[in-house]
Order: sequence, then C-alpha cells, then structure tokens
Amino acid sequence: TTDQENALAWIPLISYFSTSIQLLHLRLEFAVDKTETKSEFMPQAP
Repeated sequence: TTDQENALAWIPLISYFSTSIQLLHLRLEFAVDKTETKSEFMPQAP
C-alpha cells in the first residue's frame, strides 16, 4: 500500500474516535450534573 492509501484508511478511524470521545464526554458531563443535583437534595450517606 502507498502512503496515501494508509492516510485515507486512517480518516474514518479518526472521525469515529473523535465522535465517540465527544459522546463519552457529553455522557460524563450529564452524569456529573445528575450526581451534583442529587447531592443537593439528598444528604450524603456516611
């Protein structure tokens, strides 16, 4: 394979990983928001 073919093969991988990382980041932020609002309303168990 040529270098150009290798570079083209990487493009879908990179876009897939960047998308999944963005989704993961959004899910983590959402989970943090939920736990923060929970701790405001409920006293933390020891």
